[in-house]
Amino acid sequence: MKLKHFYVSVCMVLVSILSINAQTSVTLTQAGTLSSKLPASEADRAKINELIINGPLNGADILTIRALAGTLKILNLKEANIVEDKVTSYRGTGSTANYTQNDVIGDYMFYGMTALTKVVLPKTVWSIGTWSKDNPWNEEKTQVSGDPKKSDASSDDDTQYPGCSSFARCVNLQEIELPSTLLWIGPKAFSYCIKLTSISIPEGVEAMGSYTFNKCQELATVSIPSSLGTAKKLTLYNLRDEHFNNDNNYNGSSSSFGFTFWECTKLTNVTLNDGIRRLAPNMFYGCTGIKTINLPSSILRLNSALSYCSGLTALKLPDGLTQTGSFVGCSGLKSLVIPNGVTSLPDGREVSWGADYQDGCFTGCTSLTSVTLPNQLNKIPTRCFMNCTALASITIPNTVTDINGYAFYTCIYNHRTTKTNQKYPSVNL
Repeated sequence: MKLKHFYVSVCMVLVSILSINAQTSVTLTQAGTLSSKLPASEADRAKINELIINGPLNGADILTIRALAGTLKILNLKEANIVEDKVTSYRGTGSTANYTQNDVIGDYMFYGMTALTKVVLPKTVWSIGTWSKDNPWNEEKTQVSGDPKKSDASSDDDTQYPGCSSFARCVNLQEIELPSTLLWIGPKAFSYCIKLTSISIPEGVEAMGSYTFNKCQELATVSIPSSLGTAKKLTLYNLRDEHFNNDNNYNGSSSSFGFTFWECTKLTNVTLNDGIRRLAPNMFYGCTGIKTINLPSSILRLNSALSYCSGLTALKLPDGLTQTGSFVGCSGLKSLVIPNGVTSLPDGREVSWGADYQDGCFTGCTSLTSVTLPNQLNKIPTRCFMNCTALASITIPNTVTDINGYAFYTCIYNHRTTKTNQKYPSVNL
């Protein structure tokens, strides 16, 4: 009889352990009550590896989730909704305090949760990154007002406080489900998510901040929506057409919106959906694994998106392109035809920062053997073909009136450029 009681006791303990380790589902009717729905002891909470939450969440609830950082592997928030909380900071104090906003994954919300392997975001979330206003939506919830907090990020260092970094340093994160309501993904949101292998940005996302997927070393497949670079709901000036029509860079500057996939060296499969008009500055900077990329006919501006893609060997530029940006460091690129709609190339001093400020449009394209220039080009800018040591010949259209300093610097001697205009009958390389 005693042996029977012993076996019963052991079974009850095992059932208790398994129930804690198994999927834990919680339904909340009031924000701030998540802690009361979980096991009381820290030891039992440490055994929770999958958590499904339904209902409202505020800063106190995010603190509860963050306390599971060492063991929580799967977090499903699809039926949860994040609500405004001006009282409880879920991370930081004083000037760096972080508070929840309605339907926003806030700055540093899940930063450094190293055990996470999968996250499903709430189906109502419209922003990854905190905004300058408490409730940026207007009354009809059709347009966003205000700006992302601290959206500028001048380097890839996410240990400082540039804003966002919502999932940065989640080093085991392999899967993230983004909702169809999403409009904005802030700077360094997924920085150093080194196990993330693929990401599909949902249609509707209008902009991403700088270094969004900074050094995601295993990221191999990316899908970019046609909505990127539009201003249908976000009111950011740098997304509007009047800015687009009068500025060389979509989204203004690289510090706010560039280097999206900075040095994602295993990225090989990039899908740019038809309808996309422009790419962010230096979007695929240093993505050395990209061998080829299909640019849809809808693209008007590249904004140096492919700088230092040294594995890129072939590229067809769409006929509607009006601005190329720079191809600095594309050392594997062998030939290129620039469409006639392009009337100018960037000057060496205007090329993306992150490269040497003196680099020109094709500086360092050491495999480039031939280039077809557009027939409306007016000048060959500073350092345009500097260090293009394989360039054998180039025909310069009659419209060119200036060949600026160092345009062909260090190109191999005795190769020739030809131009029918008498001002430049030939140029020694």
